[in-house]
Amino acid sequence: MIPSSFCVMEKIFSFYYSEHVHVHISEALNADEQTFVEGRKLIVEKCLKNKDIKYKKSHVPVIAVLGSGGGERATVGLLGCLAQLAEENLLDSVTYLCGVSGATWCMALLDEDPRWSLDLPKDLHQLVEKLLAEWSFEEILNWLSEAVEDENYSLTDFWAATVVYYITKQMNKQRLSEQKRRDATNPYPIYTVLDKKLKQHQQKTSPWFEISPHEAGYSYLGAFVDTEFFGSQFEAGNLKKNIKEMDMLYLQGLCGSALADEDNNNQYIYKWICEWIKTLWGLRSSRTELRLHDQNARVAVSEDPLEEALDDLIQLHDNYEDDDQNCALLLKLQKLQSGPVTERNM
Repeated sequence: MIPSSFCVMEKIFSFYYSEHVHVHISEALNADEQTFVEGRKLIVEKCLKNKDIKYKKSHVPVIAVLGSGGGERATVGLLGCLAQLAEENLLDSVTYLCGVSGATWCMALLDEDPRWSLDLPKDLHQLVEKLLAEWSFEEILNWLSEAVEDENYSLTDFWAATVVYYITKQMNKQRLSEQKRRDATNPYPIYTVLDKKLKQHQQKTSPWFEISPHEAGYSYLGAFVDTEFFGSQFEAGNLKKNIKEMDMLYLQGLCGSALADEDNNNQYIYKWICEWIKTLWGLRSSRTELRLHDQNARVAVSEDPLEEALDDLIQLHDNYEDDDQNCALLLKLQKLQSGPVTERNM
């Protein structure tokens, strides 16, 4: 789900129909993507011939696998489907691999390997083992400690560092644009995101936003920027402020479609995250208490800041158009996260 910093179609893509440098206006495929498709076409054609599948020689079909949302179920489901395609020697017939929410968690897991489509299904067991591995509370805190310093810190960061990481067990700090130099060995990945503003305002235009290794933008507008600039600020089609590209963990959180529903956030997401994190925090607290007991140490316990922080994150997420309120909430969150050391952050 595109949060406040990205859900600004009029700002990010506010350009004049004159010469512009960084915003691409075209309904055609990106030139680099087109080169990939041409290269992938050779692999697809060979696969179809080997399977004795008939097709028009003048038109090699472009096949896409689309993965739905659904959290861990969607992650495991897409992984199983792709493994079965590989088992049947049909994976090479696929040109595009697209997904939203939980499906993108599977895509990111696979994309860590530049030859993953050749390694399935024999590596399926290793991939499942990754999903079943231990998670690290320290990694969550370290990632969030860096994220909270960013001006765009939001519920999306928290969702990525807790829910996404807890399910995938991968603190993936790679950048999607790093894949743009890969060859056509794997299907071309397209990560899709729901635009919160368009969805909630019930616009007739498609609320979908897509991110590939080469570019990010709205397909229905034909407006894109190079992926390494996604999240930066633009004016009149030109780069105004270059902001470092998000890592893959944040991207997976961004693709979480559940957060695009404001009513769902208020009724279910807040309660679910709060109870879930309290459970994790309780496990950590008990371990801390045991360690402190062994050291005969004493520690002052302050009031649990979790509910207050989550409430602020929900407000930050749902009131993205109020800059003054967002600044105040962000400062409050930074203070909460960098507050006095207690048994909860030792």
